[in-house]
Amino acid sequence: MCTQTTIDVNDRGMQVELVDNWHPRWREVLDAIDFVGQRQSLHVDPDGWLSARQNLLVAFVDDAVAGHLCFRVEPARGARVAAKLESIEVQPGFAREEVQTILLLAAEKRAHVLRCRQWST
Repeated sequence: MCTQTTIDVNDRGMQVELVDNWHPRWREVLDAIDFVGQRQSLHVDPDGWLSARQNLLVAFVDDAVAGHLCFRVEPARGARVAAKLESIEVQPGFAREEVQTILLLAAEKRAHVLRCRQWST
């Protein structure tokens, strides 16, 4: 279950939330990810649970899903934690560069909270 729900990226009109299977808009987010053909990047088990190693960040604009970014955390050398980008996509009709920039900023903040020392794509 997500303990931090909103990631402050100081952007007017866009809100980025950490989403998992407990999020009230989980089904809507999955449908949006399906729509852009990125479902394979999520590790969702047969019971609908998102892997605890994955962080799914979703940008919402005017209550609509504008885009998502998914990264996973994994052990790295020397008892460190690394973050690996698994997918990033913007829904049609939204400003691709703007949404991606905001999602990447939010992912950086989230990775910092998780004490990730490496970031890779």
